[in-house]
Amino acid sequence: MLAAALAMFATYGCNASDNSNVGPVTPPNTLYDFATLSSSTDKGSIFTLTKANDSQPVTYTSEVKFDDKKGVKVGDRLVIAYTTLNGLQAYQSGPINLIGYIMMNNKSQQVEDLKGLWSSTPLEMEVITRTGTYVNMQMQLYARDNITRGDLRLVADPDKLDQAVPELFLVYDNASNFGDNKYLAYASFNITDIWTRPTCKGVKVTYQTTNGVKSTTFDNNDVLKPEPVE
Repeated sequence: MLAAALAMFATYGCNASDNSNVGPVTPPNTLYDFATLSSSTDKGSIFTLTKANDSQPVTYTSEVKFDDKKGVKVGDRLVIAYTTLNGLQAYQSGPINLIGYIMMNNKSQQVEDLKGLWSSTPLEMEVITRTGTYVNMQMQLYARDNITRGDLRLVADPDKLDQAVPELFLVYDNASNFGDNKYLAYASFNITDIWTRPTCKGVKVTYQTTNGVKSTTFDNNDVLKPEPVE
């Protein structure tokens, strides 16, 4: 799913034990996934994730402890690199060896009055998926450097939220003209408020790319259907 994750972890990943760079060598069976840090204590941490779409959520436990120095808090979305332990197959709940992680955007979609207008700095979308009530993205952003990349938001027109397939717009605010350098970035947006509406049969995500405006539609297979009237 995360095609370019290996290179990203080699540069920015944090080692499970000493917070140093992971380096270019990782086990061949390493997995990369979007996950939520659901618990962190002095005994370790717990992650939850969904493999794809509406598959059964998975719970992973790790001996890695997160503290204020790591800047990660419970509820944050991360991209994690890991291997399973004790002979478990991939996406079976149980212990993992956390090799590294990437902090990223942690936001819900915003509802705002678009007034019929939408604009965004172009980007290169590499992966866009839905896992449960999250829309996850791996993309290349144009920026001056790896720090000042601008702001990412996923917005919706408040007057159209009850449509069968509401449209969400990705906004990459790069108003400072950061330059032509490209940097790999990840984002994960919580769309629970829209996805769980009785009227929602899916969502359409629209984004501005270097090759024009593109859209991806995710079907909601769990929409409640009214019982037939007898």
